[in-house]
Amino acid sequence: MITIHCSRACAHLASPPELLTAGMAKAVTVEFAFTEDWDGLTKTAVFTNGRTTVDVLQASWDDNTVAVPAEVLTTAGRYVRVGVYGSNADGVALPTIWAELGKVRPGADPSGDASTDPALPVWAQLQEIIGDLDDLTTKAKNTLVAAINEAAKTGSGGSGSIDLRVADGYIQYSNDGGTTWENLIALADLKGDDGAPGTPGADGKDGTTYTPAVSASGDLSWTNDGGKPNPETVNIKGPQGEPGEKGDKGDTGSPGAKGDTGATPNLQIGTVTTLPAGSDATASMGGTAENPLLNLGIPKGADGEALPTTTSVTASSTDAQIPTAKAVYDAIPHPETKSDAQTQPVGMDTDGKLWTQPGGLPTVTAADNGKFLRVVNGAWASAEIASAGGVSF
Repeated sequence: MITIHCSRACAHLASPPELLTAGMAKAVTVEFAFTEDWDGLTKTAVFTNGRTTVDVLQASWDDNTVAVPAEVLTTAGRYVRVGVYGSNADGVALPTIWAELGKVRPGADPSGDASTDPALPVWAQLQEIIGDLDDLTTKAKNTLVAAINEAAKTGSGGSGSIDLRVADGYIQYSNDGGTTWENLIALADLKGDDGAPGTPGADGKDGTTYTPAVSASGDLSWTNDGGKPNPETVNIKGPQGEPGEKGDKGDTGSPGAKGDTGATPNLQIGTVTTLPAGSDATASMGGTAENPLLNLGIPKGADGEALPTTTSVTASSTDAQIPTAKAVYDAIPHPETKSDAQTQPVGMDTDGKLWTQPGGLPTVTAADNGKFLRVVNGAWASAEIASAGGVSF
């Protein structure tokens, strides 16, 4: 059994839910528990699965217990809800919100043919409560009211007269002269056909629109288009939250497309400028991307020490006089005398005169005037030349 607690318009499950299966009939019951707000109200249990809605009048209840109608349990996958509608003769109406009974699960269905008795519609429930009017012993059988009135006047309905009255939302009767009264039928159940729609009412006045705004500092303020006072500004900014966890590293991006082959620049030296000694060297680029020019600034070196205008280099010269002077002198042949023992092909004697290696050119005297030098047996020798006889040679 499922228990639903009703307090004014609130209806909620007050017991563990039961499993609902498609094809159930009279297998699950709902027991309602009402607060004193419901005293004096005629109650109708309303069951629905979103497509089918079944009303069960209070006269068909077993005390406060109602079986869940089979009509709302026919389709698996749908959710079944229940609510209660209360009313009285004074026009009070109290419908509850829906209470969730659960989702209908697929159920075993051996034949696939429903064999349960469906819940009766409201008019049929009323007829079942009233009974068959043909069974009345009165002459008037067309309506219950007519039969009751006949019985009240003639006493033909029983051993004594019957008194009727309307009280506590019911038509009540008494057969003991008004000592005790029994409820015959609730006034709320005596409903005729729906009336025609009423005339639409006049349009209401335009409402006032309130527009909220939140500043960067968290102040919530309001404006309206009706010239009415606005709610007070409140700050809704909460405390700063803790830093969030570091996110996962993103996936490596796809390689970019290969760029076009660039042109090879024709690098050339532009201007070369001599800068003052001690300056920093400079370099700058000019020209174009295809023909760049490298401009250089090169500082001049510091001036060196001045050398003597003339310096005699002798065998007694030292490197202290002129760096490497001794080495230069030693590298030059300096024979003291000319003799046949000299081995170099040419040299200078002590007087500063040139001489040649012995055996090179022959020794000549004035007696050799008019002679020519010629090579004889691989050596120079003086020789006479016969007269050419006027022939050029």
